Amino acid sequence: MLKTKSATLRTIFALIDKFVKSNSQLFENQGKRKGRKYTFRDSEILKMLFVRDKEKVPSNRDLVCFLKTYCLQWFVKIPDHSTFCRREKKLAKIQNLLRISILKSLIEFWDKLRLIDSTPILVVRYERSKYYDTIPEVSYGYCSTKREKYKGFKLHLLSTVSGIPTDF
Repeated sequence: MLKTKSATLRTIFALIDKFVKSNSQLFENQGKRKGRKYTFRDSEILKMLFVRDKEKVPSNRDLVCFLKTYCLQWFVKIPDHSTFCRREKKLAKIQNLLRISILKSLIEFWDKLRLIDSTPILVVRYERSKYYDTIPEVSYGYCSTKREKYKGFKLHLLSTVSGIPTDF
């Protein structure tokens, strides 16, 4: 069952619809493609992704089952797993813009104080790094807590005192 109150869902869903309408230029290229037309609007997929994040559903396959079981009052039709995954991939860049937009819309609830923390995201250990060239954006780093070198990313997360991530 959904843990989120329906009033909160309605508010977030309205913010998602407002974001899609106000940023229609981002979605214009999504519709220009060969083949069958999309059955599901971008706003519906973004709403489903919000439910996945809010309810902490671990995978897209589990999300489709969750939506079919608990969310038929919110979504008339639920896509199958492969359709959902393809559409999620196409909307990946837009998801972060939507997250920032929703956070800015809810700014009056934010704390004024921010906390920052960082953590290494290991792609490959230093010893194996010369054999790994798949992702060109990764770089070498040093984790002082583990006292080891690595090849990967460094995540810096800015959040409110109450734990809401505001930027990364």
